[in-house]
Amino acid sequence: MLDRQRIVKEEREPVHPAVYKIVNILAPGDLRVERHAMVQVAVQNHRAAKRERCALDPWRAAYYLVECGRFRPESVPICHPRLGLDVVIILVVLVYIIAGLGCLFVVAQGGADLSLGTTVGVSTVASTAVIMNTGISEFYIFPIAAAVGIGQGLLNGFLVAKMKVPSFMVTLAFLIGMRGFMLFLQTFQSMYYFNGPIVKALWLPQVKYPVLIILVAVFYYILSYTKFGSSCKAIGENEAVALNVGLPVAKLKILAFTLSGFMASVAGFFALAKIGGTNNVMGQNLELDVLIGIFVGGVLVTGGYGTKVTKLLIGSFTVSTIKIGMFVAGWGNTNTIQVVLGILLVALLFIVIKLKEREVKRATAVMKTNPGK
Repeated sequence: MLDRQRIVKEEREPVHPAVYKIVNILAPGDLRVERHAMVQVAVQNHRAAKRERCALDPWRAAYYLVECGRFRPESVPICHPRLGLDVVIILVVLVYIIAGLGCLFVVAQGGADLSLGTTVGVSTVASTAVIMNTGISEFYIFPIAAAVGIGQGLLNGFLVAKMKVPSFMVTLAFLIGMRGFMLFLQTFQSMYYFNGPIVKALWLPQVKYPVLIILVAVFYYILSYTKFGSSCKAIGENEAVALNVGLPVAKLKILAFTLSGFMASVAGFFALAKIGGTNNVMGQNLELDVLIGIFVGGVLVTGGYGTKVTKLLIGSFTVSTIKIGMFVAGWGNTNTIQVVLGILLVALLFIVIKLKEREVKRATAVMKTNPGK
């Protein structure tokens, strides 16, 4: 932990205790150089706050801790304008919801896409690397990133639908392999600071909130009122029956994974705009946050007709509230948060299994009681 007395002596002025709490969370003990830079930035922010007579804002600090991590310490504003807890949770949950909208169709079919985080990372890193090294227009970052996301989704869907490999194994393999590929790309340049006007505009309130609302409305309609949405749910209920009634199960699986990959790349646009660049932990653990949000909201692991966009919204806000609350309460270590979310996921799986067993027993009892029905 930081020696507060030593820092105060060096700076010759008292610093708010929240500054040291924030820096201790942002920079672990083994990152000496980065911790020193964090202290300097935190002290400068504190002096600015004193000059402008504004208070430290723990909610804003917590938001940047969760979302920016150790990426850009200079982007950690800890004074006015203040952010309320409700606004902070919306900012954190935005990327989860956008990535989850596509993944929801995979989950509805009884599958899982564990490659969401790597899709976000690879699509943003690859597109920014091309833009920065070729000098082409910033606009091309969108089609490049979308092509990477769609390509990975198509490959996932092909292996699951045509090669009959379980979605868990396919996407887990891509989670590991594509993360390594992303790290390879960043051996040429560890960080890409990318803050062009078009990408930067994505994070403006008048842009990101309308886009989020439109995406939620469109995917709500597709999942609830279109043949594609109902067919995905039918596969989750019983794939054999879906095949027997003539549904193109293989095609639907490929489309679902392709849509999941595309929406992960869209989430990557907003993640890029939010932190102003890419680094080697881009999208890390995003798939865990998205899937836990889907299951916490009440969607069954087996998918089916209980899959709804509203449940994704409820679960995502719940997970974001837990993460922000742990940071504000002082339990902001990333490993601690992942342990808590992992335990939560295991508990949810256990509950789902027990509910399924109870449902099967109840149906069996009804059949024995009424054999003619």
